[in-house]
Amino acid sequence: MSYWEKKIQLLGSKIILGLEKDINELGLSRKIDITYCALVKRVRVLEKMGVISTEKIGRQRIISITEKGLNVQQHLRGIRGCLS
Repeated sequence: MSYWEKKIQLLGSKIILGLEKDINELGLSRKIDITYCALVKRVRVLEKMGVISTEKIGRQRIISITEKGLNVQQHLRGIRGCLS
């Protein structure tokens, strides 16, 4: 696995762990401290995987976590708990 693939996976897990409620893309990028551009690219990948869903309301895109995403989030939190 290349450096960039690992980085993409880490950012994806950071996005999933950062989702607690519906939030717009800019708010989430500020919350998890990554650039807006990087977030948008990862959100598209996670949406194709079925982990999150997005809905465009006016000029904002709202990100929501799906049932599959909640399951992934729960496992990631469990792993993080074991490591700390």
